[in-house]
Amino acid sequence: MSFRAAKISFDGSHYIATPKENFPQGHKRRRATRPLTDKETETKAQFEAAYKESQQLPRKERKAFMRKAMEETIPDKEQRKEYVERNNERKKTNAIRRKVRLSKKVNLQRDWDFFARLPTRMRNTRKRVSESLCATL
Repeated sequence: MSFRAAKISFDGSHYIATPKENFPQGHKRRRATRPLTDKETETKAQFEAAYKESQQLPRKERKAFMRKAMEETIPDKEQRKEYVERNNERKKTNAIRRKVRLSKKVNLQRDWDFFARLPTRMRNTRKRVSESLCATL
């Protein structure tokens, strides 16, 4: 194994070298997204509105409310149920990813708040020590 080509990661206490064979070469290419049709745009807008209104309802009643709100746009019961399930899953996944990104961002800033995490007693002691040093100089 060539260590120069290995991917190096750090798990907090150990360095880990992953062989080149275990990770793909090159950049991942995104597929070009096709523009949404007017009907798809209308359906999505109606779902978003129903989803926003359903957030005020109890958790058990939300799916039924959204299915009922989508009756005009999607007349077939099975298709409507599948559409609502798929989009609820999408919303839930996006919320989880947003939360993970936020926690990573917060954890990056954790080392900068050293004095804010000290107990009050220690902060006051440090303040007193610094004031007494200034007084003696």
